[in-house]
Amino acid sequence: MLPDPSALRTDGAVAHVGVPDAPRAPAFPPGARRKAPSAARRVAALALCAVAFAGAIAAAWSWLRHRDATPPQPSLAALPAGSDAAPAACAAPAAPSAPAAEGAGDAAMDDATATAPDPVDAGAASAAADAAVTADFAACAMPLFPSKSVDAATAGQLSFLCTEVDPMKGVAALKGQLVSAAGADGVSDATKEWAVLGWYDMATLATLRARCCHAPPPLELPRAPEGCLPLDKALNDLGAAVASASAPDDRAVAKASRRYTRAAQCVVRVGAATWYGRKNKPNGGEASAFKKVLARALRRAAQDR
Repeated sequence: MLPDPSALRTDGAVAHVGVPDAPRAPAFPPGARRKAPSAARRVAALALCAVAFAGAIAAAWSWLRHRDATPPQPSLAALPAGSDAAPAACAAPAAPSAPAAEGAGDAAMDDATATAPDPVDAGAASAAADAAVTADFAACAMPLFPSKSVDAATAGQLSFLCTEVDPMKGVAALKGQLVSAAGADGVSDATKEWAVLGWYDMATLATLRARCCHAPPPLELPRAPEGCLPLDKALNDLGAAVASASAPDDRAVAKASRRYTRAAQCVVRVGAATWYGRKNKPNGGEASAFKKVLARALRRAAQDR
């Protein structure tokens, strides 16, 4: 654009052409620069509050949704092959029990104490039963010995014969008990009688067991020589006859006694007496001593029936 001619000076000097100033930004009123940043901060704060509130709502919703959720149960298909294990069920919480009334526990304990039976001592009961069995055996065995030569204490010590199945061992042990009970000299009517019984001491033992023992086991001896009746069978038959006898002259007892005598004579005849600790055959004195024992045993049996 050309300068205005009127702007030229008349004195011939060239006047400076005035160039219009660039437009300026409108001036803000006082305090306007402070208000704009404050508004921005408010907007940012509101945005942050909105984000925080939304996060809190999301967290609360997640908690409410999973609070009562049941934990997933393992699938049966996931168990190893052959396993019998099953997923454990969640146990429901036990309902709170009502508080016990004051003194109820003490009352229940008193009732239990009052009604509970006294404990039984098995050892004492067994000892009492054994003592009763021994006393019964002693009362039965004493009359089988001569002239009351055996007291209750000594007879009770012979109760082991009820379980001894070897008649030779039983006779040896019985004689030892009688000698001990006889005193310093070891002699009594009982020891004298048993010293002369000979072959019939085992028969006397069988009689004693049959009369005074409850279901004693059968007697056992080494095998009999060929052609002879086994001695243990003859002894057991004699015991069975004595156990069932009811009179002193019982024929079954007499028959069983004769069978035992023939079995012993057969053993001696074939030379097998030493198998049973013997040398000679049965004699009359031995048989007479045994008949006395039988008479006492059968007389007692008749009285008991």
